[in-house]
Amino acid sequence: MIELKQRVILLNKIHLFSGLKEDQLAGIAGKFDEVEEPAGKVIFKRGDKPEGFYVIFKGRVNVTRPRDAKGDEVIIWLVGGDYFGEEALVENRNRSATITAVE
Repeated sequence: MIELKQRVILLNKIHLFSGLKEDQLAGIAGKFDEVEEPAGKVIFKRGDKPEGFYVIFKGRVNVTRPRDAKGDEVIIWLVGGDYFGEEALVENRNRSATITAVE
């Protein structure tokens, strides 16, 4: 399990939380659910309804969108310190890409 102090340090590096004090970051960090996903696990699919905001502590995910009949294309890789899922929550719209755990 990731200690609260480590969570606060991570959140402090994310621009969405810039300007917040350490006690405010601790309050947010304490509300996070920690989940470890195996490689290959789809976290959410394009078109899904938003149900969360994700911060990567360790590992890597890929972000894909449909390319053509041959399959999807990787738009970007996200790693520890990156986050995803906030746009759909804020804009109250379905997910715009598929996120899959890589490591």
